[in-house]
Amino acid sequence: QICCTTSTTMDFAFPLPRALRTGDRIVKLDTASLGALRAKGGREQSSEDALNMNTIINVMGERSAEAQKLPQVITTASRLVANDHRMYTLHEYDPRAKSTCRVIGFIKVGEKKLFLYDTAGKMHEVTPTCVLDFYVHESCQRCGFGKELFDHMVAAEGLEPHELAIDKPSPKFSAFLGKHFNLHDVVRQTNNYMVFAAFFRGGPPRKGAGATSGAARSAQGSRSHSRQSASSSKRSDLGVADRKPLNPNSLPTRQTAPAPTSRQPPRSTPRISSISFG
Repeated sequence: QICCTTSTTMDFAFPLPRALRTGDRIVKLDTASLGALRAKGGREQSSEDALNMNTIINVMGERSAEAQKLPQVITTASRLVANDHRMYTLHEYDPRAKSTCRVIGFIKVGEKKLFLYDTAGKMHEVTPTCVLDFYVHESCQRCGFGKELFDHMVAAEGLEPHELAIDKPSPKFSAFLGKHFNLHDVVRQTNNYMVFAAFFRGGPPRKGAGATSGAARSAQGSRSHSRQSASSSKRSDLGVADRKPLNPNSLPTRQTAPAPTSRQPPRSTPRISSISFG
């Protein structure tokens, strides 16, 4: 059933990390699972396993950005943890492969605060679950892996495809949604997110189950600390209402003395010449 070519898939020269060694082809990675990966086993083993897992996430993010011709990588291990996103990865697990592992693709989701227009042109402030990144290796496309990933994600999140907001979908992704889920009625937005007419039916959009899970709540403290320590120059995701940059015209300026008026005595008078500037 695997149609990927061995020479071009995302093969890694190390064993499959424990976080992916569940017996399932698709595994969810989030703050809780990555934290547990670092906590299990001895210190040396945990460090190596965590490093390998980070490598897989970062390389997949780089390949996705390259395929979509993005100006910068939007999926990294550090951002996955800091932003409380969920990444569903599709991989092959062969217990006999002691020194290599193979990853086929991933889909990343998370909540974003958005301002969206409905079909009547009314603006809504909502925080839906969004598809933030989606990638299947080029040699594995048109083999059903993308559909398998997407179906698993919506089932795990407890959502329907039309309830998702899509962050700047590629033409391939738009065609994918139309082909497999009959989603064609796009409601145009002023930001980079795409939603469909059915998104606004039935009241406010629901959040995915992963956004309110017990694991997510237990990790809330560590996420809060990560967010507070994050650099203010961190890339803001496309379409999200972020802090506005400072307006140079609104910055305080050095106060200057008022210009002399005609009522002030001229500089040649004794009154002015008696002032000491020492």
